[in-house]
Order: sequence, then structure tokens, then C-alpha cells
Amino acid sequence: MLDEIGFFDERFYMYCEDVDLSFRAQRAGYRCVYAPRAVVRHRLSATGGGVLASYQCGRNFIWLLALDVPGMAWRRYGARFVRMQARLAIDALCHFRESSARARLRGQIGGLLTAPRLLAERRRSVANQRVSDAYVLGLLT
Repeated sequence: MLDEIGFFDERFYMYCEDVDLSFRAQRAGYRCVYAPRAVVRHRLSATGGGVLASYQCGRNFIWLLALDVPGMAWRRYGARFVRMQARLAIDALCHFRESSARARLRGQIGGLLTAPRLLAERRRSVANQRVSDAYVLGLLT
């Protein structure tokens, strides 16, 4: 699978790169399994929290929406996606004195500014998609 679809998208750097990989795998026809009782132990925690995490999450959630969410899901849930991002931005604005809140906003702005390029990239990658948008939408519901 990794030979075919590639590894983690390094642009994500951290946070959501695993979700992007699973979306790409599913769209290529591979199955991912949800194992709620699985336990992963990190030997070290090199990332985590604060300004960096807030920025990365703000940007990468928007990147996921642009790169991986099919058009059918946008048509059905697009208003919800936009409302959720707006709520996160409003919450960050309410806490603007905090550096993490400002980082979240910078991340969201960065994600929005780069989303058009990612949408164009996604349109090219859809040509290689082996499953229907309805199948991918089913994963989200």
C-alpha cells in the first residue's frame, strides 16, 4: 500500500498526517480498521501541546477538508464543516491574548490561503480513486 500511495504527507509535519494517510488508502481501495481497544505506547513524546500544536491543528484540519473530503460530503456537510471552523476561530478570538489561540488563528488562515492549491491537487488525485465518493462518505457517517 505504501509503495502505491506513498508515506505520510510531510507537509502536515505533525497532527492529522495519519488521518490523511488513511483517507488516501481508503480512496485507493485499501481498508482501514478501527480498533478502539488498541494501545499505542510512545517511547518519547517529541511534540505535543502549546503554540506549535495549535498552529498545526488549525492548518491541518483545513488541509484535511481540502485534500481528503469528497465532494459528496461537502455537498451534504459543507455547512457543518464551515460552522465548526468558524466556531474554532471565534473561540480563538475570544482568547486572543493567549499565544495558542493566536497560533490557532494563524494556522486556520494559513490553511485557508493554501486550500485552493490543495483542492486542485485533490481534483487530480481523484482520477486514481478506486472507490466511490459514497463509500468514502459512508466512512464519515
